[in-house]
Amino acid sequence: MGRKVFISFLGFTNYDATRYAADDNDAETTLPLRFIQEATLLKIKEQFHGNDRVLILTTRGALKNWHDGEHQNFKTKELEWHEGLNNRLNKLNLQAQYKNIDINDGKDTDEIWSIFNVIFSLLNENDELYFDITHGFRTLPMLTMVLINYAKLLKNITVSGIFYGAYEAKKKFNDIEYAPIWDLKSFVDLQDWTNSANIFLKLGKIQ
Repeated sequence: MGRKVFISFLGFTNYDATRYAADDNDAETTLPLRFIQEATLLKIKEQFHGNDRVLILTTRGALKNWHDGEHQNFKTKELEWHEGLNNRLNKLNLQAQYKNIDINDGKDTDEIWSIFNVIFSLLNENDELYFDITHGFRTLPMLTMVLINYAKLLKNITVSGIFYGAYEAKKKFNDIEYAPIWDLKSFVDLQDWTNSANIFLKLGKIQ
């Protein structure tokens, strides 16, 4: 049986504390947090245990959000001290092991392929994958979908969640403003159905 593996990109923006919630009811019990990774893991962490992994992909610029330190408030231009994601994850008392993984910026095709290879190398045979795609260049969601199909074929992984914290699509419920967490796993399921239909049409076989 494979591990559960949570993978997420950490951005370099000085993030505002935001309520991230799966739905209206969840919003009422959710506290404002700076990091979508913390918000998502709070909802699924009970599923992770000792041999599982939480892997945060960090560029050189994003390391400022991994570590505690001062950040410039873009509105006031003043320096503010914030806890980094490393410390926030430590306070979650995760049963799984967690760490950050260095990646490059993904500014050209070669760098994007480099990120692809790094992520693929992190996965073991039969892993169960949870992927957060909220941050990073807009090419990364496409890379993620290709990577998932590739890893399904070569490493027999399964996918239990593809999460996106929709900061720009904030909603209100009982005067509580929150950013919804979308689970995009249905798009992976659709790709599976498409592949199966293609095999059936070409070979007359049901996969």
